[in-house]
Amino acid sequence: MLTVIREWAENLVQQSQQTTDFLHALSESLSAAHRSLKETPSKLKVLAEAGVVDAGASGFVHFLEGIMDYIHKGSLRVRETILPAIESTDSSDTHSTAPGEYRYCTEAILSGFSCSTNMVKGLLSPLGDSLILAGGSEMLHIHIHTNDPEKVFGELFRLGDVSRGKVDDMLRQYQMSNEDKLPHRHCHRQCFGYPPPEILDAIGSCRSPLASTLAREAIWINSISVQPDFTACSGKTPSIPSAASPHR
Repeated sequence: MLTVIREWAENLVQQSQQTTDFLHALSESLSAAHRSLKETPSKLKVLAEAGVVDAGASGFVHFLEGIMDYIHKGSLRVRETILPAIESTDSSDTHSTAPGEYRYCTEAILSGFSCSTNMVKGLLSPLGDSLILAGGSEMLHIHIHTNDPEKVFGELFRLGDVSRGKVDDMLRQYQMSNEDKLPHRHCHRQCFGYPPPEILDAIGSCRSPLASTLAREAIWINSISVQPDFTACSGKTPSIPSAASPHR
C-alpha cells in the first residue's frame, strides 16, 4: 500500500512540474496509481499466490477514483444558513449559574419537514427564550430554554422527524454545582412513574435520561420531554415506544 501511495505522489509531483492544469495532473497520477496497483502481486509473494492485488492499495486507488468521479460528476449544493434572530447563549455556558425565567435547556434535530424556518421559529418562540435554529431547509439543530420541553417536542413532532432530543435541568445543575443550594440530598431515579415535580424539587431528585425508541437517536427524559400521554409522538415513528437503561 505504501509503495502505491509513494509512486502516486511522486508522479503527481512530476506532473505538477510539467503542467499547471491540476485536473490533468491528478488524472495522470491516477493512471500511475493504477499501474502501481497492478504490480503489487509481483512485489509480494503471498499476493501472487492468491492471485489478488494489495487490498489497502486497492482501497487507496478507489479513494482517488472517487475524487475524480466527484470532480467530473458531483456538485456542491448551496445550503441555506440560518442566523439566530434573537439573543443566543454563550457556547461555553455549563449552566453553573442560576437559570432565569426558564429552567430546561432543550435541544433536538429536526429533519423531513416542509415548512419554512420562520414558521418553526414562530411556533417555538412563545415557549421560551435563547432560541437558536442552525442548519437549513433539510435539517435544523434547535436550541431553546423553556419550562415546557414536552410542548417543544410536541410542536417538532408535528412538523417532521425528531432525533437527538436532549433536556438539561439547569436549575438542578446549578444546585449540584453549589451544594449549599441543593435542598436535603439528591438522588437519581429511573422509572415510568410520575411523582409530583414539587416533591422531586423538595428532595433535589435528578431524573435520569431514558433511552427510548420514540424517535431515532433520541434520548427522552421521563415526565419532562415525554408525558403519560405521548401517543401523538409515538404515532410519528415506525417503532413501538420502549425504554432501556439510562446512558452512563
